[in-house]
Amino acid sequence: MKKSYCLLLVCILLLTVAATVQAKDESERPPAFKDPVRADEVEPNDDCATATPLDLGDPMAASINPIGDQDWYQIQASSGDCLTFETAPGEGQIGGDTILYLFASDCATQLAMNDDGGGGLYSLLEYEFTSSGVFYVQIIEYGNNGVIDAYVLMADRCTPPPEEGGSQCNFAEDGYDWDFAVADHG
Repeated sequence: MKKSYCLLLVCILLLTVAATVQAKDESERPPAFKDPVRADEVEPNDDCATATPLDLGDPMAASINPIGDQDWYQIQASSGDCLTFETAPGEGQIGGDTILYLFASDCATQLAMNDDGGGGLYSLLEYEFTSSGVFYVQIIEYGNNGVIDAYVLMADRCTPPPEEGGSQCNFAEDGYDWDFAVADHG
């Protein structure tokens, strides 16, 4: 009888912990993108040559599927423009983890990247352009070992600065820098 009672208590404890962990995970998930999506990515868009055009203010529905897929987008920007690029879960998507890269017009020079700056594990990047031209955005799934059946990519102008004479970008004051020459940091 004592063994059964102890086993019952252990089971109740495990179920309580599992429910708490599940609730925490759900509270940290960003909500699915609810605004109207006005464009869809055009596959294949796995490199700069096949990049899907991205327009400011037109949310783009996309997916990273199959495993290893990467999505490339092209956008026109002028010197002095500050643009925000953000990914969010698409309709019906639970979970997901994107990394967003911004490349110069040569498609080789990385200008910026973001991992987890948006809601949950999604990306958010603000960038002030110092030259005019066509630029490229690359979206991958973190680890390149899973799929994201539905995500939305948004590009828009940055919010104007609160003070005159400041940058158009509202850069976060905290950040991180990883030296991949030292370690891959997981």
